[in-house]
Amino acid sequence: MAAEIQTLPGGREALVITTGDKIEVFPLDVIASYSELLGEPDPAKTVLLIRGAMQTKDHTDLWKPLYEQLHESLGELVEAGVPPEFMPDIMEEATGAPLPKKATRKPLRDHQVTARSRVGRGASQNLQNTAEFNALLVGKMDALKGARGKFLGDVAPPRREKEPDMVPPLHRAPERPAVGRPSAK
Repeated sequence: MAAEIQTLPGGREALVITTGDKIEVFPLDVIASYSELLGEPDPAKTVLLIRGAMQTKDHTDLWKPLYEQLHESLGELVEAGVPPEFMPDIMEEATGAPLPKKATRKPLRDHQVTARSRVGRGASQNLQNTAEFNALLVGKMDALKGARGKFLGDVAPPRREKEPDMVPPLHRAPERPAVGRPSAK
């Protein structure tokens, strides 16, 4: 097995894994989105989980709950007015951020644990592969974080513009010509 980072047509970067005559391509934005969906901060482990997902046929009802719960969690951030660029950091449980609330975060984390378990059954948990992938991806952490932020922005509910304060229109009395004054012609 050989792995390397390549630039794909169109400029996207990807981790490319070659095993014999089999080639697997994992664009960085795909790694970032799966990382967020599965709640796995380690990009190398995320790649192993993606590979496991491709090997297992047990995908029934796996992804929809993850998207729904993530959407709900992000909805709390949107309603609170959190700017999109801060969403990736706030979604990290380690930051101890008050949003999304524990009542919202818990179902998301539960679904993520279930999903990781289901796709992990097909994943090769080869430590050598993990170390090799991490060595390649370590220099791509900024790109992964940016892709993760874009994914969260795409999944988040749309921001609603605040309703403008209703100010009654000014009522002006129509101008009337002055009566009894000669016009200046």
